[in-house]
Amino acid sequence: MLAAAGDSFRLVGTVLERKYRVDRRVAEGGFGVVYAGHHLGLDVPVAVKVLKPSEDASAGLASVLEEARLLAKLRHPCIVAALDSGLTYVEALGRDVPWIVLEWVDGETLRDDLSRRRATGSRGRSRVECMDLLRPVLEAIAAVHEAGIVHRDLKPNNVMLAPGGKGNVTARVLDFGVAKLMRREESEAIPTGDTATGTRGSAFTRESAAPEQLSGARTGPWTDVFALALLLVEVLTDRAPWGTTDANEHYRAVFAPERPTPARLGVDVGAWEAIVARALSVRPADRPPSARALLEELDGALATASRDAPQGGVATSDSVLPDSGFAATERRADDAAPETTARARRNGAVLALAAIAGLAALSLGAFAIRSRDRGPSAVASPDVDAAAAARPGVFALASPPSQITRAGDCSGSPIFAEDGSIVFVRQESGASRLVRIDPATHEERALTSDPGGSASRPAPGEGGSVTYSFRPKGRAATEVRTVPLAGGASRSLERGDDPWFAGGFLFFLRGDDRAIRRRALDGSVDDVVFEAPSTSLFESLVVSRDARWIAATKGGLDTGRPAKPLCIGEVGSGRPLDCTSAGFTTGRRAAFSPDGRAVYLTRQDSIVRLELATLEATTVPVSPSATSLAIAKDGERMVMSTCRTVYEVFRGDGGATAPLAAAVGAVGSPAVGPRGELAFPVAAGGFTALAFAADGAASRRVLTTGERLITEAAFSPDGTRIAFHDGAAGGGIFVVEADGDRGPTRLTSDPADATPFWLDQEHVVYMHPEEGLAYGRVYVVSAVGGTPTPLPKVPGTLVGAVPSRGTLLLAYQNPSGDKLVEATRAGKVHDVALAGSPPDMRWETYTAASPGGRHLAWFSGGKAWRADLTTGKAAPVEIDAPRGAPISIQPDDEGRVTSSFRHSEGQLYEARGTFR
Repeated sequence: MLAAAGDSFRLVGTVLERKYRVDRRVAEGGFGVVYAGHHLGLDVPVAVKVLKPSEDASAGLASVLEEARLLAKLRHPCIVAALDSGLTYVEALGRDVPWIVLEWVDGETLRDDLSRRRATGSRGRSRVECMDLLRPVLEAIAAVHEAGIVHRDLKPNNVMLAPGGKGNVTARVLDFGVAKLMRREESEAIPTGDTATGTRGSAFTRESAAPEQLSGARTGPWTDVFALALLLVEVLTDRAPWGTTDANEHYRAVFAPERPTPARLGVDVGAWEAIVARALSVRPADRPPSARALLEELDGALATASRDAPQGGVATSDSVLPDSGFAATERRADDAAPETTARARRNGAVLALAAIAGLAALSLGAFAIRSRDRGPSAVASPDVDAAAAARPGVFALASPPSQITRAGDCSGSPIFAEDGSIVFVRQESGASRLVRIDPATHEERALTSDPGGSASRPAPGEGGSVTYSFRPKGRAATEVRTVPLAGGASRSLERGDDPWFAGGFLFFLRGDDRAIRRRALDGSVDDVVFEAPSTSLFESLVVSRDARWIAATKGGLDTGRPAKPLCIGEVGSGRPLDCTSAGFTTGRRAAFSPDGRAVYLTRQDSIVRLELATLEATTVPVSPSATSLAIAKDGERMVMSTCRTVYEVFRGDGGATAPLAAAVGAVGSPAVGPRGELAFPVAAGGFTALAFAADGAASRRVLTTGERLITEAAFSPDGTRIAFHDGAAGGGIFVVEADGDRGPTRLTSDPADATPFWLDQEHVVYMHPEEGLAYGRVYVVSAVGGTPTPLPKVPGTLVGAVPSRGTLLLAYQNPSGDKLVEATRAGKVHDVALAGSPPDMRWETYTAASPGGRHLAWFSGGKAWRADLTTGKAAPVEIDAPRGAPISIQPDDEGRVTSSFRHSEGQLYEARGTFR
């Protein structure tokens, strides 16, 4: 998102849409640059806000349009108005530029005012002066909340002080670039936990962010109340509330019990102290619920103080306390800040550092299987017709499935289009496109030929068309496209993924796969119907024909885990998706019955029919095993794909890269021992077992038995034992001897416990999901069993440990590049510098350190990298894999790098029977 070096100057002098001349650059933020401009037709000054370059100009246009729409809803005298917006190709830049034209306001920002006062030694304003200055801001944000909008980025830079009459100034609120329009239920339901537990995070400024923003939780009016309280503190004291520019220290302070109230910064504000303290509470439910409520409390306390005080008795900036930062005079009990609850006290600061990382745990494969919802255990609607619910579903195969495709590496994601034809994705030669099978002639014809990208996940479209996902080559962003069944050019509909058209609505996954959106074709409805838990993403969206039911798998970047929860939910029910009742699926895409009363999913070598009203399940074995399903409208044909992920494991040391024969048939990423040993999951009767192979050996032995779903493993520092995660019911963390002499030893009993690593030779660390934490809590347990002990909240997801020091290695995502941190058992954290690594490093796969903690390897920018953590130096490593995408990488203690790659193989089969 960073602007190119010369963009600011090359844009000056440009005329947008023949109306707005760009004159000079005046300000810059994280996402945009603001210029002074001129409306040529009206001959008046304007402000022109231009978004910085991104991969998707249409997304930038959507962003400025959303900001303009929100400002149009407000029209408040203390809010800077939007005049126009658009997308213009600027020849000097060679790209489309999204822009918004705003009302020009002379003056300075509140940040400029505060900086000047600090430079002159000012020690704060009185409460009356503070209210004179900030009342317009409080009134403006109160109007914002009453319009159902949340600003989410209130800070001194976004408050303009404009000259007013009689030498006064009037504050105006700027920048609604990350504001959101709330749904009714959002505005009425204030989260009651330590931080809100939804997933509606956004871009924000760290210094003014509320705890729920840092933890990636749901935001609302309570979020703006927190930011307003910070503004009050800074105006009252002329001091920065948090008092630090260090990121780690800031995150600790935001979640610490002590709040940065005026008294703690040395200024006595009387009864306002308690109001500000509550407005700065970690718990949103403890704050005033809106800006209007905050304003009324401040006015009430100020009026009471004016009545009770002697002449001149309103507190002024002369009421300064000693420099200790604590009140020297005793306050009345009703003025004291409320005691922070023990639960909030436990909300450690570095939680936020983990939470701002957002999706890092998912992109590193940390929580693709183990996250669990705490929603209702059933999805049946309470008003389902009893007679209809009692009707049994019919599910029977009349004959074995027969193969209907033979070309390509993988034929997958089939659907029945409205005309009865079958549309699917064919992958071959590293690319993918949609193919249509004619229902009359059974001939195949390519349906898409989009240049420079890959098509995937077809779904029914509007009026004889098919929608699908399209990913341009070299880009992470995916767009929704549509193509006529009769053939012809495709066109882009939306930025997002996994579209599905049903009941007059387009359903799709938002660009970050954290929310399922619904949009009416006439524009009358555009909302989020479901959001993912904070540690998860949605995948493989399907919708019933009547648009009543939705099913999606819950996971993240597919790192080969053989099973994922299937989440199902009723649109408009007000209940979250249920990710427990359907259990796990080993497939990629489910299918609804033609009448929408049941969902069909694949599980190992069977197909399961789940009645939505009663949650009654019917299981039928099928061969070959399926990964995705489609059911014809008549309920008498089912098409299924057998596309499976095939893994290849390679090892290299910067030179030649060779495949490892022992890992042939692996069904997931390998763990690497100190001398290059391998431990990896293999298929075992519909489940997975843990296999072991010595370095260089072509053979392997299986170390576990039973119905296990083994997903992750880690070698002890000496390589004699392996800790592994079992995601099956009754699973957890186990340790097994590498020589296989003894069976596994159970360390924990919760299958949600995962990401095991060895802290030292006798202790294992792992992560357990915890509400409000993006990655979860790190626990340590003896390698022979016992009671696990939670460690202080630490940032990021585990990628290893340094046994010699007994410290943790964790990765977290940062807007300026992904980071590596080291943390002690006491929670002390510091960044690990990696000289030579790319400045915008993005870890793209599951990443792990060597068992001894000396080396680390990762993929970034399509390249493999390796770092020696003892010297702090990193360098690229050549990995020569013949095909497929990398999914994991880990070095051994000698620095050799082992990486796994995957590609898909399989064809389509048709089954006859009854599928209702």
